[in-house]
Amino acid sequence: MEIKDRIAKGFEKLIKKYGVKRVTLDELATEMGISKKTIYQHFEDKTDIIRHVFQNELHQDRCLILDLSENSKNVIEQFFKISKFFQEEMEEINPIVFYDLKKFYPEIWNLFIEHKNGFIRQQVTMALNIGKEQGLVRHDLDVELSAILHGEMIEMAFNDEVMPSKKFKVPQVHVDIIEFFLYGVCTLKGHKLINNYKNINEDE
Repeated sequence: MEIKDRIAKGFEKLIKKYGVKRVTLDELATEMGISKKTIYQHFEDKTDIIRHVFQNELHQDRCLILDLSENSKNVIEQFFKISKFFQEEMEEINPIVFYDLKKFYPEIWNLFIEHKNGFIRQQVTMALNIGKEQGLVRHDLDVELSAILHGEMIEMAFNDEVMPSKKFKVPQVHVDIIEFFLYGVCTLKGHKLINNYKNINEDE
């Protein structure tokens, strides 16, 4: 691994644990056993490292989502697989990371917003249309509106004013939002499949 990538990985590890605002380049240099001069040889400043980390993270997310979508038997399985992936990913991140980004690094937070409004919305739209063909998504559903609502609900999970992290855990909120969304957009056939994935008997 090149030194630039090692620096980015080291920084990612620290901010996931402590948050973006708290971690300094001095702490990063100490943690990695390198000098700040070495860091500045590869990055302009702390903001540049943060941008690099999150651009890489979003790229990896896109690749994994595409892979999970392509290898799912139906739209329900697709949503559950992606939800599980994000749940596991979010469990490794201190919720303060999102608060820090929104407050102190809005330009970088906008990368997430663009990702949500672009790639994610496109994928949800495609999934819902395929779900209609599979008989799992309601034919009367406004797909465009539903894809927008999906994105806004997901973003809400990171809003500490709406979902205080001391009371609500982001990974579980994400799971609940996806299940709430699926029950709203799916047919009765889809509901039965959702229940199967959740190991719920039909009479419960």
